[in-house]
Amino acid sequence: MARPSSRDQILDTLEQVIVDRGAVSVTLELVADEAGVSKGGLLYHFPTKSAMFHGLLDRCDAQIDEEILTAPDDPADLVRWTIGLAYGSAERPSRLWQAVIDASGSGDQSYDERLVALIERSYEPLDRLGPIGAAHTRLVADGLYFAPYMGTPTPAVELVEGVIDAIIAELGD
Repeated sequence: MARPSSRDQILDTLEQVIVDRGAVSVTLELVADEAGVSKGGLLYHFPTKSAMFHGLLDRCDAQIDEEILTAPDDPADLVRWTIGLAYGSAERPSRLWQAVIDASGSGDQSYDERLVALIERSYEPLDRLGPIGAAHTRLVADGLYFAPYMGTPTPAVELVEGVIDAIIAELGD
């Protein structure tokens, strides 16, 4: 297996530092030390803390691109797929998205605006469901996805499947 690039190692470390200690604890020195790179090496890739945080958003952007390409065309399959991704994330939260969400609200308006735009873009495939179907699917997916961050329990799979069936039935009306 290939060794990650210094840039990737820095971003991997940044994710872990944010998840373990919170975004407020992040300093260039801490990330460089934890990543095993010199501060100069870190600054080569990320001249500011904000640039490092935006590097995480770049990763999210690439992930969303991949997900949009794999989104099903069939409306019922799209509902199942979207809610299934969110349910899977509730069971196994993504370290990347945990870090990105924790880093929001830190005072970097461009970061927060870009994060909101990325989240909105991730739901573009839902436009095929019409406004009501898209809204219902998004609200369910958001609720499932953000439950672990809020400390609320994830509903049983049977309940989630029932909600999916109700949304799909609504699409046929």
